[in-house]
Amino acid sequence: MKQIKIIVSVFLALWQSEELTTQNVTFYNINKSWKDAVHHCELQGGVLESNVTLLREQDEIQNSDEGVWIGKFRTLTNWTCIRGCYLINENFQHFQLELSNSVELQCQMLCNEFKFYSIKGEDCFCIEDINSFVRSKNCTCVGCYKVWEHRLPDFGTTDRKDRCIAENGCDSGNLRRSYENCNYNFYVTCDNDAELGYSYKNYQDAAEECERQGSFIKWYSDSLCDSKGTQPKKWTSGTRHDETFVIRKAYVTEILKPDSCFVLINTWKEEENNCKKERFFFL
Repeated sequence: MKQIKIIVSVFLALWQSEELTTQNVTFYNINKSWKDAVHHCELQGGVLESNVTLLREQDEIQNSDEGVWIGKFRTLTNWTCIRGCYLINENFQHFQLELSNSVELQCQMLCNEFKFYSIKGEDCFCIEDINSFVRSKNCTCVGCYKVWEHRLPDFGTTDRKDRCIAENGCDSGNLRRSYENCNYNFYVTCDNDAELGYSYKNYQDAAEECERQGSFIKWYSDSLCDSKGTQPKKWTSGTRHDETFVIRKAYVTEILKPDSCFVLINTWKEEENNCKKERFFFL
């Protein structure tokens, strides 16, 4: 099919600004899967359009029975763990986040090439090493940053119901960790050494209590295996989450693993759909 590009100039308010600017939107009547459409837009130096207010102005959607892809998807995030709260006085690669319930995923994607990342309000910091930082038992201290580690090693088999990581005994002096359903009642210790034991019926309830104390569920090191006696199965700070997410230009898109992708249909509604289906799109 011959590629047709239709350039439409519209006036939009800048994000978080009242100043006006002109934005160009390009329509592609090329059938592509969602990921192929994302990749195509990236090669053109842009991003798969997700501004629904803008797209509703375009006649091409009204004439489409199938709708068009938009740069929005639902995903199960990669595994991360909270490694600690640290006093950080250095300068790092820094990004400003769009405040939403997906700030952790945003920062994770922006810092894909780094082992650690930190979030403070709408600020994301990418960190390669944390060994020189001063660690604090209290995450609410002035100048403290909560630091996540991602790109974790594989801890065994998992299925979609497994969203939390547990410490599961020792093997030749090394901790065994396993993926578990977060609804289980395992032993909990907060990073501030508060022993919650089995007082909370699931991971989320225990995590909220640690958070209330200015802490988080502990991430254990192999030194735990030096302790004598049998250790109970314990929750750690390792988790993953379901997120609905909008692509921005700065994100590393080749790592995306969407479970479902969003379509804008000709009744102006957004619908989730199979990402492998081929549709038209806007850049």
